[in-house]
Amino acid sequence: KGRAIITQIIKHMIPKTFESKFYNTKNAEDGELITFTDEGKEKESSFKDEKTGLPRMQFVIGIRTEKGDEQTLTMNGTSYRALADEYGEDTADWVNKQARVNIKNERIGKEFKDVIYLSHPNKDLAGNLLSE
Repeated sequence: KGRAIITQIIKHMIPKTFESKFYNTKNAEDGELITFTDEGKEKESSFKDEKTGLPRMQFVIGIRTEKGDEQTLTMNGTSYRALADEYGEDTADWVNKQARVNIKNERIGKEFKDVIYLSHPNKDLAGNLLSE
């Protein structure tokens, strides 16, 4: 019981700079709106391509959450294509535009994991308009 209280006190004492800078399913909320803060960039992943052995490329983009936290999101291809259809392929045009976060439990390899998919703020993953 005392240890739980100490843990809570320590959590409040840790500066924000030590909080995760990466936006992922552990700190995302299904349905929340995020705002793009930069045009993003492709970078090498820590994962290797099974056929070539070379590092896979991933698209990383800056976002701001509804709470005002600035973080980095690694965007999957499905989300990229959905937003490119809405905002265009030049991600510089995405700055200050919003996306809706959709968290789905998907089979990844041999296990199921939560995955973030992004859609236009007014649409669901199937592209249907959301009613307010």
